[in-house]
Amino acid sequence: MGINKAKHSGLLREIARGAGLFLLAAIFAASRSYGAPDAVTNLKIASGGFRHLVLSWTAPYDTASSTAAAFYNIRMSTYTPIISEGDWNSNSSINSAPYNISVSTSGVGGGEPVNFTVTGLVDGVNYFFAVKSSTDGINWSGLDTSSPEPFSSPYNTNPGNVNVNNLMYGQIVYTSTPTLTWGAPSCGSSDANYGDFISSYTIEVSTDILFVNKITKDSHASDSWVTPPLSENTTYYWRVKAMDSEGLYSLSYPTQADRRFIVNASSEPPSSCALASPINNQIFGGLQPNLQWAAATDPDPNELITYTVFFSTNPNFSLETTTTVPSVADIQYQVTFNLIENATYYWKVFSVDFTSMQTQSASTGVFEINASPEAPAAFAQTAPANGEMVLISTPTLAWQASSDPDPGDSFSYTVIYSSSDPTLLDAAEYHRIDGIGATYYKLPELSEAVSYYWQVHAIDLTPLDTFTAIRSFFVNAVEAPPSAFNLLSSSGIVSTQSPVFTWETAVDPDGDTVRYNIFVSTAQDFSVYSSSAGLLNTGYTASPLNENATYYWKVEAYDYLSNTRASNQSFKIFINAIAEPPAAFELVAPANSSASAYLNPIFDWGDTSDPDPGDYVASYTLFYSTYQDFSVQSQVAGISVSSYSLTSNLENGATYYWKVLAASQISGQRFSNSTWYFTAANQPPSSFSLLSSSGIISTASPLLSWQAASDPESDNFTYTFIYSRNSDFSAAISSAGLTAANYALSSLEENAQYFWYARAVDSWNNERNSSQTFSFYINALAEAPAAFSLNSPADKAAVGTTKPQLLWNQTSDPDPGEGVTYSLWYSRSPDFTSRTEINSLTSAAYTFTEDLVIGATYYWRVYAAGTDSLTAQSADRSFVVVEFAKPLAPSGFAIAVSADKKKAVLSWEAVTKNEDGTALGNLSGYRVYRSYDFDSLFTATAAATLGAATLSWSDDDVYGRSFFYMVKAFNAWGTESQPSKIFKAGSENTYLLYPADKSLTVEIPVESISPEVQLNIERHNDLETGSVLAAYSVKAVGASGELPGYKFSKSVKFSFKYSALSAARQRRAPGSETLTTGVFWFNGVEWVFLGGESADGSVTVDSVHTGLYQLRTVSRSTEFNTLSVWPKIITPNSDGVNDELNYTFENPGLDPVEGYIYELSGSRAARMSAKTDYWLIWPGTDDSGNRVVPGIYIYQVRCGDRIYNGTVVVAR
Repeated sequence: MGINKAKHSGLLREIARGAGLFLLAAIFAASRSYGAPDAVTNLKIASGGFRHLVLSWTAPYDTASSTAAAFYNIRMSTYTPIISEGDWNSNSSINSAPYNISVSTSGVGGGEPVNFTVTGLVDGVNYFFAVKSSTDGINWSGLDTSSPEPFSSPYNTNPGNVNVNNLMYGQIVYTSTPTLTWGAPSCGSSDANYGDFISSYTIEVSTDILFVNKITKDSHASDSWVTPPLSENTTYYWRVKAMDSEGLYSLSYPTQADRRFIVNASSEPPSSCALASPINNQIFGGLQPNLQWAAATDPDPNELITYTVFFSTNPNFSLETTTTVPSVADIQYQVTFNLIENATYYWKVFSVDFTSMQTQSASTGVFEINASPEAPAAFAQTAPANGEMVLISTPTLAWQASSDPDPGDSFSYTVIYSSSDPTLLDAAEYHRIDGIGATYYKLPELSEAVSYYWQVHAIDLTPLDTFTAIRSFFVNAVEAPPSAFNLLSSSGIVSTQSPVFTWETAVDPDGDTVRYNIFVSTAQDFSVYSSSAGLLNTGYTASPLNENATYYWKVEAYDYLSNTRASNQSFKIFINAIAEPPAAFELVAPANSSASAYLNPIFDWGDTSDPDPGDYVASYTLFYSTYQDFSVQSQVAGISVSSYSLTSNLENGATYYWKVLAASQISGQRFSNSTWYFTAANQPPSSFSLLSSSGIISTASPLLSWQAASDPESDNFTYTFIYSRNSDFSAAISSAGLTAANYALSSLEENAQYFWYARAVDSWNNERNSSQTFSFYINALAEAPAAFSLNSPADKAAVGTTKPQLLWNQTSDPDPGEGVTYSLWYSRSPDFTSRTEINSLTSAAYTFTEDLVIGATYYWRVYAAGTDSLTAQSADRSFVVVEFAKPLAPSGFAIAVSADKKKAVLSWEAVTKNEDGTALGNLSGYRVYRSYDFDSLFTATAAATLGAATLSWSDDDVYGRSFFYMVKAFNAWGTESQPSKIFKAGSENTYLLYPADKSLTVEIPVESISPEVQLNIERHNDLETGSVLAAYSVKAVGASGELPGYKFSKSVKFSFKYSALSAARQRRAPGSETLTTGVFWFNGVEWVFLGGESADGSVTVDSVHTGLYQLRTVSRSTEFNTLSVWPKIITPNSDGVNDELNYTFENPGLDPVEGYIYELSGSRAARMSAKTDYWLIWPGTDDSGNRVVPGIYIYQVRCGDRIYNGTVVVAR
């Protein structure tokens, strides 16, 4: 606390802070005699701020002493004005500040202002002040007479704006985790002078300026923060909130649009550009084209792009043919030198950023240079030769192909021919054929024995013309071929590679010389052949042909005019000049250098054949020996297939070498490509399994057994038994030479685990282990669990909850396979003579489910029991239960279910007080409980445990299911409050009301009751006599008090539980088998039977009424029965009183029930409607909803062939 004076700061004196200093000042003042000064008249709150208020008043006179007051006593209160001496003495004490402040001043004259600053207050709390003055510190004035009495509350101001230091105005950062920095703001106004400080910062980073989606860092202490990894090439906005010590905050500065930066943590190449001109295969009519392309983009922010242009006559852009133009800033390039005429050019462009990363254009462009057109290239005719005689009347003219040097130019051929103009100059004398694309042209029918002249022109699109010389030919089309003839030899298998072919002589009927062409082929259709042409003789010796090959041959005879005649047939020959052995082949099994599985193995080798035509492999001979050089050997001859199985056993363990000889029928024999060897091996005994024992064994001398093995070669064999304490058998004990399939052990170690297996060994020492390993434990002696100790609460501790948790150390049972359960004893007596036992606990903890007695001392111990019931006992401890206030139940509990029914959000108000009205200073948090049914909700484990600052919880696992929810507050001792209102979230949201014993639940749709209306249920045990099993009152209470006759806007479900009623109330008298249970409601005049559906130990009815309800035993009717009809006079004016006729009934046969209203004349006025399955109503209207005229009406209820009548009066 402090004092200051606005006008007399130089006269400020030290403030007396304790009673001793104040008394000393009073003694000095008492050296003179003073009277009591006047009371202060204008005490006021001059100003305030963070946890302080400034008082001001005018210094009063001491009239008797003609001087000003020098001492002041200030008192304050947070709950009442101080306006009397009683208030001054009794009502000015508060917990958070001194109630009595003594102030000593000097040098302040009467009528001058005095200011005093009171610090250490609580923001937001109203403080009332009063002051007395004294001249000598002994004689005091009365209370100040200020009106109104001054009061005010301290207040906190928002911290100043946060000034960011970096990453502004779109700055680029080259890391994905930049550091954000800012300057620390003020705490607001002068708050720092009175203890306020910046407690933390909240930083938000977002890709959108509105911060809809954002990264948030809360409770950050320093003035810088390294972000988590951010997205590449993305603009981020950021802001900072500064939080002061009381949770007020400010927003950062300057504007959000300026607080932005761009992340460029890794450089990326620019995009490829698209070539634009010249387009692909464009012909450019100049020598210096302009190359153009579309602009590329770079994903990196603010990077400039240049281009490198490449063009070349080589599609691979070889160095010696390529021109490179770097650093082109524009998206075009004008070639500055002449390119090569008629050349094809290839070009591409690279996009290059400032880091030299580059990307090639999406395609390579192609264009051709054609600055000056040229005629097609020179060419000449090829056939017929000049002056040649042609033997057909439609000869084909042929010529060389021409070409056009101009890119993209095309040309065609024109043929002109004439039989009368050798110069081909007179167009009237020759024939012209244009547009020929091929290098030949077949003429139409020409005249026999006539000479023709012809010429070919190549003409391009310009049109430029290149033509051949003029040639001539003579037509002689009529001529006969030579006569038919036969082949003579050779055919079949021939023993030479150069056979002689002979045929008959062919005769030409025209007397022309006949020549022959011979055709020799390996293909029967002569699709591939070799030939010899122009033969004059009827014989021909072939060049060496391929050995073992098959050939076909034929002859063609022709005259000088190429008239041909083929031989009448073709012959087939086989070349077998050299006799050859069978083809090479390989051995297959047994594999080389292997161990044979048996002593009589199967030998297998590859099939082979004889290459000679007509020959084949007739047999095989198998050779095998224990000598590598086969100096002593066995052989099996005459084998017809490529495998052989030995019929006698080989020597066990011996190495054998083997090979095979293949023999042809005619030409020879061949050994296998290699000689292999193998080792003949005897097989071990067959696989076998262990039988017993395994698991836990109750003897230290067990008999272990296994299946009997067998030997595939029927060898004799024995067993070896092996066992060990180690699963890897690193230290094992064995017994060999056993003939029986079992072995007895003795004197094994108690509680030890052993591993074992068996091994079968034949006479060749071949071994086979059992197919598994068994383990067992020895438990010959039952033992109790190991000693253990209690843990919490400490011995003689005080616990602040009536349902404490007891903890002890876990223990174990040394007996193999035995678990441990615990029995907890607790008692009010140290000798446990009267005790409660909690048995069969599986964990080393127990939380009381029933409240213990406050102030009582409890003694407790724990027994640990093994499966064999042997126990170990802990030491005894005690604790005393002390009373701590229970928190109030959370209020304002609400629930919101998402539209898709997938989740529910629960919320509630903070709990700040205990049930006794004291402040809740040790709130630990809240527990949310969830269950599928109402009863299980009170025994369910908490679905969520939340901190004291959390006032909502989202259940994200609803998915259309119905759940019951409630919330409890709990303090540091774990003491829980009563439950909040219970909600049921499902097809519709309801909350549940119930009495203390939960024997009745009322399920109320949220929208059926006004928010300001509260409901109470009370059970009246004093009314539960005779047939009344349970009696309740359901009251609605509004702001002005109880609301009699309150009705819900929708039906509410009342469920009365049998199980919650005492057994005595449920018992029925002998002979009461026809009794059932039903629900009755009092309508103000009589009890109305509402019926009720009985299921699962409860009776359920729907109703819209508050008021009195009873669950009764009633006679079970065997047929339709009227229960109640009320009121006899109805006034349907919608005032909520007697607006409708009610008719309730029993209908055990579930027959159809209908009700009608008739006028006295017999005319039907209306039909009654069903309120429930056992309740009909009529609201005094006709079937169209119009109110009927007042009068007497007849109601008629029909059930099957039964009719029930009565009257009702409708009044205004």
